[in-house]
Amino acid sequence: MRMIRSVSTCLALLVGDAAGARADVVAVPAGIGNLQAAIDAAADGDVLLLAGGFHGIDVVIDGKALTLATDDVVQAAMAQLTVRNLPAGSRVLLRGLLVTGTSLGAQAGLTVEQCADSVWIEGCTLRGDDGAFSGDQGGAGLEVREAHAVMVSRSTLAGGPGGAEHCTHFGCTPAGLGGPGLAVHDGLAALHDCDVTAGQGGDTEGTDDPVAGGGAGVRVSGDGFVLLSGSRTTGGAGGDSLVSTPEGIGGGDALVVEDPGGHVWRLDSELVPGAGCFGTPDGVAVVAPGGALIHFPGEARDIAVPSPLREGESSTLTVTGAPGDLAGYFWGFTPDTVPLLDNKGVFALGAPFQGVFVLGVNATGTWELPFTVPDLPLGFEHLTFLVQVVAQDPTDLGIRVGGVTALTLLDDTL
Repeated sequence: MRMIRSVSTCLALLVGDAAGARADVVAVPAGIGNLQAAIDAAADGDVLLLAGGFHGIDVVIDGKALTLATDDVVQAAMAQLTVRNLPAGSRVLLRGLLVTGTSLGAQAGLTVEQCADSVWIEGCTLRGDDGAFSGDQGGAGLEVREAHAVMVSRSTLAGGPGGAEHCTHFGCTPAGLGGPGLAVHDGLAALHDCDVTAGQGGDTEGTDDPVAGGGAGVRVSGDGFVLLSGSRTTGGAGGDSLVSTPEGIGGGDALVVEDPGGHVWRLDSELVPGAGCFGTPDGVAVVAPGGALIHFPGEARDIAVPSPLREGESSTLTVTGAPGDLAGYFWGFTPDTVPLLDNKGVFALGAPFQGVFVLGVNATGTWELPFTVPDLPLGFEHLTFLVQVVAQDPTDLGIRVGGVTALTLLDDTL
């Protein structure tokens, strides 16, 4: 390992070693249709800088490696986003987005499906559909289906509430379940410093009709794998009766592993049942026979930096972990995901990567490191680095891999 005197010096080394295709940076104004048109016209590797405001309904990234990031203090908003068919060796990066469902019933805010490589989500708010019709389940905040790796950092995931019961003189349609905050089926999702909340169950009108249950904070099915690191997961509250049933009956579990192939690793993360929870005796987690829920002791490690940044701009890198950590980092341009049981986390960088570079001792547990963005190589409008924190634990001297941040640097003329 080698010592780096400052983050600015480190970034200069990274930029100096940069290689790869010269891709474009495209400014996308708010307005329905602008973003989808920009995605359709973009080439692999392009960065789409989104103005704050609403960008449309049912936006789709199909088989392209792109970065979508807001360049505004206002989040870039859209109703439903799908990332699909991402080939191996590609990456999609989403940063600073507000994604909701379409209000058409049971749709996830963000769906990631059939992806052979990584989708990175930072600083986003993802909300599922409300159950638009009686009996509809609320949509997931984030739904992952057959996706190689989804990395989520410093984001909020919220399931939509279930549809309320509706009664006529012909009878009643039952209320719908609340949607999960996160649903993973045959895929991998690693969450760092996230807040995940399920939707409330649908309400009822009749005195003897059961309210619907709240959703599961995290629902894992098939051969799904989830890492919860430094995060909070909350089940949805049960639905209310508009007549006499007590409020909060039928709250959802914080975590449900439905199938024997499902695995969840939990590090420094809180599991909170929904109000009035039923299921397991403590109402926290339901794990199918053969499934796995592994609890790790100790603190989560994470790394964060504002992005995008321009040449010459001053900023701060923040490293969190256990007081006394010997902290360092890896960096690279390509993603990968390898669950490492002994290191209590997921190693997320693909080869070739560089490191470990030692930063020093994180004395208090939170360490802010100032830096200045260097100039980019001639001819480059942008570069994106993936930076992952790693630490030597002060108690047992074991190596702990932690969270990842994607740092996008832009030419100062953009």
